[in-house]
Amino acid sequence: MNKSFKRQIFLSLMLLVLVLFIVLNFSSRQLLERYYVNKRKGQMENISQRIENTEGPLRVEFLTSSIEERLGGDIIIFDENKDIVFSSKSRISTRRLQNNDQLLDQIDKLTSGSELMNYITRQNESGVSTQLIGIYKTKDQQIIMTQIPLEAIETTLEAIRRFLFMVSGVFLIISVFIANYISNRIAKPLIELSQKTKKLTTFNFSGNFETARKDEIGDLFRAIQSLSLALQEKIQALENSNVLLKNEMTTKDLLIDQRKTFIANISHELKTPLALIQAYAEGLIDGTFINQDDADYYLKVILDETKHMDYLIKDLIDLMQLELKEKAFKREEETLRNLIKKSIAPFKESFEQRNIILKEDILDIQVIVDASQIIMALRNLISNAIDHVSDKGMVLIKSQIEDDALRISVFNTGESIPLEDLEEIWEAFYKVDKSRNRQFGGSGIGLSIVKEVFENHGFKYGVQNLRNGVSFYFYIPKDSFKEN
Repeated sequence: MNKSFKRQIFLSLMLLVLVLFIVLNFSSRQLLERYYVNKRKGQMENISQRIENTEGPLRVEFLTSSIEERLGGDIIIFDENKDIVFSSKSRISTRRLQNNDQLLDQIDKLTSGSELMNYITRQNESGVSTQLIGIYKTKDQQIIMTQIPLEAIETTLEAIRRFLFMVSGVFLIISVFIANYISNRIAKPLIELSQKTKKLTTFNFSGNFETARKDEIGDLFRAIQSLSLALQEKIQALENSNVLLKNEMTTKDLLIDQRKTFIANISHELKTPLALIQAYAEGLIDGTFINQDDADYYLKVILDETKHMDYLIKDLIDLMQLELKEKAFKREEETLRNLIKKSIAPFKESFEQRNIILKEDILDIQVIVDASQIIMALRNLISNAIDHVSDKGMVLIKSQIEDDALRISVFNTGESIPLEDLEEIWEAFYKVDKSRNRQFGGSGIGLSIVKEVFENHGFKYGVQNLRNGVSFYFYIPKDSFKEN
């Protein structure tokens, strides 16, 4: 296609040159002689009128001699009787004139008619014009005849024709190279543009359409450059939208799965205590217990399971409020030791009953946090430590300055958490014990509450296995604490 386009331009230019060549040669053949003869006719008529308006024989003779030199021909003046009254050439005779019937007929027509001038063109046996004769009638019925030889003119015209033909031939040859150069110059940027635009069909926008040209081709390059950039932006926007849509769909599917899992977990957590409460309540009603001790045991189980459900529901409400940001977030200044003291208070009995050693290593420092949320998080961490501490083990609550931040950790001796579970334990109802053994109690969403509290504060947090236990930790940034 590219070669075809170049060929079309080349052939169009050559056709134009060829038409000009034909027109030029046709003009030299057909129009140049006609133009020259018409010009001579005009000169003849002008000379005849000047002779008519000149008075006195000497002036006429002077005028005709000067005009003869300019005209390059003969001038003869006849009176009304057709007698020669003046001739620029002595060889012209009345007898010779009388033997020329064509000339006499033209003179007769002119004297009898209304026309002022007629012309006669004489040709030789080969059909070549040899002489042009002009016959002019004056107001006093005299005839002024001018004669111009055309043979020399024909020779000159033929030389001019040959010269024009040769020049045209040379110009035609040069035109081949010029047409080839012009076609290449016009086609080259368009071929380049075609190659680059083909890349756009495959959404390849690496082509550079910049150009220094200031003509219409340059405008075309710049227009396609703008189109390319606009397409690239639109396609990029579509791709981004597609990615966002996929992410939204993935997130939506994930949320649906999480919701299903969440509902299933809640159902499981509620099913067991409800079943126990139902069974023991029916036993009490039916009187199936043997003695008062059995009745007391039934009532204790019902009370324990009721408390468990109460804890679960409260934790669910706390988690929901944290996730939905329904709880007012209020930072206030509080001593770290006071926060730890309030967090430990509900578990003193548990420490004593299980012979768990509680150690505290707390800095005397002021923190700026939402105290109620931090206490909630610490209590869940302490409760988790109590649930998983080894028998007669130890729980250590420690604070220290680390990299300009305040690090607070809750450590308990006992078994390590499997590596594959370290990232998952923050999800609601996730338990390392896949059997969901209720031996350690807990609602299963305590660490999810911890996660929401720390993320609401913008704290870094995590868990790590140590040599003899597990440590949960979080960092309070330096702009949220100050040493006393």
